[in-house]
Amino acid sequence: MAQNYRISTTAVLLLFAATFFSFVSVATSQEHTLKLIKQPENEVIMAFSLNAEDRFFLDYIHSKDKTPVHDVFHISKKGKLVLIEEHYEWYGAGLAFHPEGIGQIKFENDGTRVVLNRELDQFLLRVGRIANHTLTIKSEEIPLISIAHGGDLIEFVVDIHNNGEDN
Repeated sequence: MAQNYRISTTAVLLLFAATFFSFVSVATSQEHTLKLIKQPENEVIMAFSLNAEDRFFLDYIHSKDKTPVHDVFHISKKGKLVLIEEHYEWYGAGLAFHPEGIGQIKFENDGTRVVLNRELDQFLLRVGRIANHTLTIKSEEIPLISIAHGGDLIEFVVDIHNNGEDN
């Protein structure tokens, strides 16, 4: 009888612990919304639900060098946009300047990779008329020219929702 009681007590404690940690996990989980807002109208033209660390990509043709650029982003657990890295066919005049100590430039067989991990509260992008800006998110490719006009200013910003409440 005492052994059955110990097994029952252990089972109840394990069940309690599993329930508690599940509750804590759900209570502290955050849903993030990446919003694309047309400025100065402040019009939300697209919004995507993402989890922290979900990646999305911005590809375009550099206006001066006419070479492809591939930017890799994610949303941090704090709800910040993070530019993780940039990929270029080559790295030279006209491409982004990264002062010493900011980022790490790696020359690879298929081009140049600049690892940044730069946190941003938001960023602004003027939709190019010929740059072919393409947002890839959750395997969906969205040419920005299909949701805005060339020359439009788009703000990328994150809203954090914690247990259904906006921060």
